Amino acid sequence: MQQLADGLAEGARQVPRYSDTEREQLARVVASPISVSDLDDLVSPKAAWASLLLVLALWLGALATYLVLPAVRARLALSSRSSLVLLGESLLPGLGLVGFQALLLSGIGQLALRLPWPRWLGLTAVLLVAAAAFVAVHYALTAWLRGAGRVLAVAFAVITVATALTGSTPAVFDVLRPLSPMSPAVDAVRTLIAGGSGITGPIFLLLGWAAVAAGLCAAALVRARTLTPRSLLAAT
Repeated sequence: MQQLADGLAEGARQVPRYSDTEREQLARVVASPISVSDLDDLVSPKAAWASLLLVLALWLGALATYLVLPAVRARLALSSRSSLVLLGESLLPGLGLVGFQALLLSGIGQLALRLPWPRWLGLTAVLLVAAAAFVAVHYALTAWLRGAGRVLAVAFAVITVATALTGSTPAVFDVLRPLSPMSPAVDAVRTLIAGGSGITGPIFLLLGWAAVAAGLCAAALVRARTLTPRSLLAAT
């Protein structure tokens, strides 16, 4: 007991002593509320889920379109019209279907999220840009890779969904995420829903995907119009 008493006395002597001014300052620091102003730009789970579901539905819609519609028709080789006109005619059905889906998804998103009108109009514009890019990407994948292109499209969706849902995915998914055309669309939609800034970068990436895919679509049409004995037999 004497050892315990000696230890307590020694500890009491080591307790810091504060002046009245220091005690008042400590009281203000402890009683002051925690500042959360730096947390305002964090994306809410609702915005994250909504952006992922909207873009995923649009991506799957474009995939389903070219499961039904042929990307490149064999009879294009016999057409006398320019490749540019044929490219527009080939992409038009997909653009119409997926563009309508983008408008429908925008309306559903507005009913669920109740966004201010300027942000809802921005969301609609982004979804239409994403629809055009997705149609061109799926057309190119189907025209050049056929079944393997559809498998690759599903892989893009898996990569984007995995990285969007959790931060504990393997590092390889973070490396592959920029390779998915869905990623800039998810980033742009999420930024709009959350009311954040920095949407220009994802939009330019989407336009870049659309431009590259359109070039591949045009090349696929040129290849289809190159006459070979095999293509002549298929066209007849």
